[in-house]
Amino acid sequence: MSSSQKLIMSNRNPILQRQFSGDEKKTPKAVVDFRKDLDRFFFGDSTIACIRNEFGQVTELVVSISCNFGITESLHHLNRGDWGGFVRDRQYRSQFDRSLLALRKKCSLEIDISEFTINFLDTSIIISKIYPNSIPDYLDAILNAVSLNFVHFTKAMTEMPYEIFVPVFIEEMNVPKLEKLRNQNLDMPRSYFDFWGLYFSSNQNNEATVYDVNEKKIIEGDFLLLDF
Repeated sequence: MSSSQKLIMSNRNPILQRQFSGDEKKTPKAVVDFRKDLDRFFFGDSTIACIRNEFGQVTELVVSISCNFGITESLHHLNRGDWGGFVRDRQYRSQFDRSLLALRKKCSLEIDISEFTINFLDTSIIISKIYPNSIPDYLDAILNAVSLNFVHFTKAMTEMPYEIFVPVFIEEMNVPKLEKLRNQNLDMPRSYFDFWGLYFSSNQNNEATVYDVNEKKIIEGDFLLLDF
């Protein structure tokens, strides 16, 4: 590969990965209840891996939901307001918000979501945490952005990427800036809506493609997707 631009994903820390626990017998009941809510909200079958601190307490979740339908069907239901649990009440809290709040109250911890993956029959969306509570805060908006950009990142609906990474960062946005976002919880929601990483089966050597959300276009070139 010639001089490739580098893209940085914001999670997949190998140290944390070794702390995952997907055994439901060892998973707190509150987490199991949250998983059942996700199954109902997303019409799917979810698994949750727990990241624990040095005291054995669950501090973060890695969520993966498998749906037995394609992404277009999910977006249809999303636009109707009956998929994802995002309909809000008078306090502007969605079913998803209330379920996560109940989980936190039962565990007496500010449990966060480190990664949220939705696997459809034709593609997967992998959403990464970029600062505390970023996924719960923007999950609804991210999925709506996927709906609004669907025609563009599928090349006028001629080719479906088999993986969509939200977000990715161009190398010039240095890693210390990402770390500052995490530590200080700075308000930078646009970072979810700048660049996404796409994988197409037609790409040579399974190389990543970048989608510019603001310009609604795929950026041509050689890219190397790195873990942060």
